[in-house]
Amino acid sequence: MEQEKLQQHIRQCREELDRKQALLKRSGFDIFDPYTYRNDFQTEEITILKNETVVSTASIIPVACFNHDEKTWMWLWGKYLFPKNLREKSLKLQELHNITGMDIFSDEFPKIKEEMIWDILALCANHLNSEGILPWPMNNTGHVTYYYALSNITISDP
Repeated sequence: MEQEKLQQHIRQCREELDRKQALLKRSGFDIFDPYTYRNDFQTEEITILKNETVVSTASIIPVACFNHDEKTWMWLWGKYLFPKNLREKSLKLQELHNITGMDIFSDEFPKIKEEMIWDILALCANHLNSEGILPWPMNNTGHVTYYYALSNITISDP
């Protein structure tokens, strides 16, 4: 993809993702307290609970993780923490290499700048036709964040 068209595509994907992320906030997918998350990689779902009551559910596809201290990015299609079915869905992101011409989509551990994260995630969300991206901090210190593409979001009646 020529550079000007690529930049335009990234801008469009960012605008689209920003709208989707605003909707996710209303679904409870941006608040970690007092909500509790439960992920089930076998069923490919994440559930949000409040006081043991289901608030929302969504299908997930693992996208990537970023270590904020080491500034390292890792695509989750290669991480054996996830079952084969989820890794295969995540592998679809490698198609972005041919579409965009960006090598970061074919290298499992590409070098990226932290300020590029949401542009990359926007391209991923668009390509996976997801309803948004869930950033999942792996510990209380915020050193590593996992990113999941969400789809089939359901919100339970209060």
